[in-house]
Amino acid sequence: MGHGSSHHHNYAYDGSPDQPESNTYRSSIRRHGTNARSTLPPTGHVERPPVIANRRLRERTVNNGRNGTSQVVRVPQRNLIRDRQQSSAHPGNHPSGVTRPWKFDAILARTPPLDQETLEKFAWNPDDRSLNVFVKDDDRLTFHRHPVAQSTDCIRGKVGFSKGFHVWKITWPVRQRGTNAVIGVATKTAPMHLAGYHSLIGQNSESYGWDINRNRCGFDARHESLWKYPTAIPDDGRPFVAPDDIYCILDMDEGFMAFASRDQYYGVAFRGLKGKKLYPVVSCVWGHCEVTMKYLGGCDPEPRQLMEACRNTILGRLENGKDPADVVRLLPLPKSLKNFLLYKPN
Repeated sequence: MGHGSSHHHNYAYDGSPDQPESNTYRSSIRRHGTNARSTLPPTGHVERPPVIANRRLRERTVNNGRNGTSQVVRVPQRNLIRDRQQSSAHPGNHPSGVTRPWKFDAILARTPPLDQETLEKFAWNPDDRSLNVFVKDDDRLTFHRHPVAQSTDCIRGKVGFSKGFHVWKITWPVRQRGTNAVIGVATKTAPMHLAGYHSLIGQNSESYGWDINRNRCGFDARHESLWKYPTAIPDDGRPFVAPDDIYCILDMDEGFMAFASRDQYYGVAFRGLKGKKLYPVVSCVWGHCEVTMKYLGGCDPEPRQLMEACRNTILGRLENGKDPADVVRLLPLPKSLKNFLLYKPN
């Protein structure tokens, strides 16, 4: 089982696609005139799923709690996938998740820009990649992918981060993304190639990836659920399309990663990153695609301000499972303090 899969939580499923369903369900097969409440056993050998009425079904043995008998029932593939527990890297509903970090704007406003030597120091690593991609000789910040069929190819950055606040810009034209285009971070041991077409970054416990085609984030996705992203932008009914230029924001002191455009902050995508050394990474499948990474700068670790420490302590003591905004609104505090706790301006 992958990273985080051994921690079991009892979630109350509310129908959200970001939250896993409970592993209990009501069987539709009646026994002795009653419905049997059944619990799914651990996943074992699974037969090849037949296609019935255009819905993928799998057979699974279910124990009847009343008389000790067992029977095979068919469960929709969708439900089996959602039986996976919520990812340990899921950003949750912490109020800070939608607040644009001031350090991000401070780095964007820095002048003069970094020199070419520094940019190349933080660029793609020509020695740490799939053999189907190469760093261009005339542009050391950009890699090119060969048109190889049935192959998923990745490349890592030269520099990994274990502390501090860092920002880099990924330039990936929308028309060059293909079916699986993923950006994120990975450890030094994450695989850089896989046969077939996959969203490789975020598929294992060594990488965190945002699929910018499907608008889903994943970490150890073979064992844990994906989740929708971004969620910090208004939903106008149209599918979100990530722009050509995407800003990657990595805070290793607080342990989170977020993404943004220059004018719009998309919110926290991953949490739980503390204690790791993570490298910029992308995963691609489109022939002849070219992706550029430009490091914009970082901020060294600094002591947390007293007000920040107090806010984190208060939010950490709120009831688990409830929306922090709902709980904060009930606190006997002035409106200005409530706004501060919720990262809102006064």
